[in-house]
Amino acid sequence: MWDNSELQVMSRIQENLWLPVCSTGVDRNFASYVCQRFGFLENPTVTPVAMSDNPNNVGLFASRPSDTIQGGLDSQYCSGGQYLSVRCSDCGQQKRSSRIIGGTEANLGDWPWQASLQIRTERQYEHVCGGTIMNNQYVLSAAHCFTGKDPLHYWRIVTGMVNLAESGIVSSIAAVIRHENYNDRTDDFDVVLLKLSNPLTFTAVVQPACLPMSRQMFNPNTRCWISGFGKTVASSKDTSPVLMNTEVSIISTPVCNSTSVYNGDITSRMMCAGDLRGGRDSCQLVTVHNAEDKRNLIISFICCC
Repeated sequence: MWDNSELQVMSRIQENLWLPVCSTGVDRNFASYVCQRFGFLENPTVTPVAMSDNPNNVGLFASRPSDTIQGGLDSQYCSGGQYLSVRCSDCGQQKRSSRIIGGTEANLGDWPWQASLQIRTERQYEHVCGGTIMNNQYVLSAAHCFTGKDPLHYWRIVTGMVNLAESGIVSSIAAVIRHENYNDRTDDFDVVLLKLSNPLTFTAVVQPACLPMSRQMFNPNTRCWISGFGKTVASSKDTSPVLMNTEVSIISTPVCNSTSVYNGDITSRMMCAGDLRGGRDSCQLVTVHNAEDKRNLIISFICCC
């Protein structure tokens, strides 16, 4: 569940029946195994949580070793009423609490998962797109940034900085995994995973963002922060040399798809955020942070107004 990272596993007995895992009898090795199956290498955080919508205390109990997650779990009554909460990655943590139009300059550590995708030109590297650190091996970005035929060794990813003139942490790219359904005409499924040649070392200014949980909803008017090295003036050809951030609101898909806004161009894979009055928005790829959540999530790539 998105609000407490509660682990749920599908029953071996009944298909599509998802049950929580009793915290009793479960050790850290089980949680580590689950996280590893999802590609996480970090040590997980494990805590017991209560469920208000499970009056019969039905859950899954880790009864025996197994080569699969489901194989070692049996349904039973969770006598303690406590269930397993697992965080596979310590994500969404900022050092500080707290094209981008109408924004202000960000401080180092404000958005430690922000990355800059840069390509080598004749004289120097130039910023092309933003990215978001998912874990120490992968950065999330937009598929439209990789429609050319430039070889991988022309690209680099820079993290741990808020000024493009700074050196930051430089990483090379080992693989580009673009969504197989990406449509360059509509920008649907506009997502790509970039595998780093060498794992990142997390510091106060280099941290992963959190992915939203399954079925997590973000309602219209939810306040969010956007960040990126985008344009600060809509008519300009130049992007900002420093990381910018500003607060925006999520706009409902029906409103964003109205004839006066995007006229049906927003698909179910997209989100819309900004200000319909103008003055504060983003252009194409940005990192979105839920301002009402203590942990920061990468929500999506958005089309903004």
